[in-house]
Amino acid sequence: MQSKPRVNGSIRLPWAEENSKQHSLRRRPQFQFNPTIQPKYKTKPSDPTSRRTWKEADSTPRRLFLRLRLLLAASTESPIGPACRYKSQRDPHLNLLESSSSCLVASAGGFYCLEPETVPFASPVSWIFLWLAAGWFGWLLEPESVCRWELVGSSGRMVAAVMTAEQVVAALREECATPASRLDEVAAAMADEMAAGLAEEGGSKIKMIVSYVDNLPNGSEEGLFYALDLGGTNFRVLRVQLAGRERRVVKRDTREVSIPPHLMSGNSSELFGFIASVLAKFVEDEGHSAMFSDKQRELGFTFSFPVRQTSITSGTLIKWTKAFSIDDAVGEDVVAELQTAMEKQGLDMRVSALINDTVGTLAAGSYYDEDVVVGVILGTGSNAAYVEKAIAIPKLEGELPKSGNMVINTEWGNFSSSCLPITEFDQALDKESLNPGEQIFEKLISGMYLGEIVRRVLLKISSRCSIFGNVDQIKLNTQFILRYISR
Repeated sequence: MQSKPRVNGSIRLPWAEENSKQHSLRRRPQFQFNPTIQPKYKTKPSDPTSRRTWKEADSTPRRLFLRLRLLLAASTESPIGPACRYKSQRDPHLNLLESSSSCLVASAGGFYCLEPETVPFASPVSWIFLWLAAGWFGWLLEPESVCRWELVGSSGRMVAAVMTAEQVVAALREECATPASRLDEVAAAMADEMAAGLAEEGGSKIKMIVSYVDNLPNGSEEGLFYALDLGGTNFRVLRVQLAGRERRVVKRDTREVSIPPHLMSGNSSELFGFIASVLAKFVEDEGHSAMFSDKQRELGFTFSFPVRQTSITSGTLIKWTKAFSIDDAVGEDVVAELQTAMEKQGLDMRVSALINDTVGTLAAGSYYDEDVVVGVILGTGSNAAYVEKAIAIPKLEGELPKSGNMVINTEWGNFSSSCLPITEFDQALDKESLNPGEQIFEKLISGMYLGEIVRRVLLKISSRCSIFGNVDQIKLNTQFILRYISR
């Protein structure tokens, strides 16, 4: 018999507190029970006078008797004695076992009985047969199997639900399924939200922010350009030399820096001061000193958070996402914050454009192919930007751009709808996040959260069956941190 770690735990029946009477599943030390597998109840017993109590099958003959009854009931279509088989109405992957006189459940370390008072015993001849048969059959449940209780109907009758490893995975796969019909519903709901967001400010959870970018690069650009990209656990500084359509990118220098965790929840002056210091060092190290240059350098600032832009060079922060939480920056002009920090470092640079990283992705695609009209980010977070007809944007104020187009930063990460396939793992992660109830769509698909969701799925599976064999699974209790793989 395979030995397993001992787990201390008990189950309290849902009606126990109501009647001031504890009903619990207890076991002796030699038994094992997994307290993470909670019983599923839909209603209370219909007859309060016939409360069923948990009793452990503590005698050896009794355990053998229950073992064989469970084994025969699970392995044959024809019931043996009063034992019979049910199919779970709630979950088709489960086989349910019940006895007319007592309900039985087997765990990896023992057998337990839910009964009115007594369990009928077999004749002495039957006991001899049970003793002999027990050594042949061994445990009813393999190490990869699990039992839990389910309520059948409205009578308060409980049955044991038996699942194998394959059934556990199949049930999870079914819960997480996203068939084409579901995806069509999601697309239609998102299209409706996008239209509402274009109509007026605050009309939708999808912000549909006007970027004030009405022309995209086409590859003919020339000159020396600097860029700063801030949007996740890392930020990048870039210098690029462009030489027109024939030569395109002549030289490109970049540096990526990890943002210290304390700066992601500190204050704005510390964050932008750190960024400006890295930018100044980058300029010095590359031998292109902007501190004493006669010509002011221009900087493109990619800021990958929701911003309400008032022009191509200014915008106020709406809110932080992706584990950032700096309260004093919300509602402030992020360009002004960066400009002040650069001046303190002695950098003679001017922010010539403020764009979202998704708008920047769209611009980069257009630089090489003018037919590109959509940019999508699938990184720490998720977002999309696209080229919209200016006349299709009711909330756009002032004169329409001469190009007739306007790039829209959708901020679709905040999309939420009842048609989204949200699982128990997504709900738990959202509840424990820094911004519960927000960025729901982003939490379903982006890199900031996928690793943690996978950990939670594996943790649940491993609590119900042995998917990793004898390998220690304690590491699954450690929260997944994106920084582990982003360095």
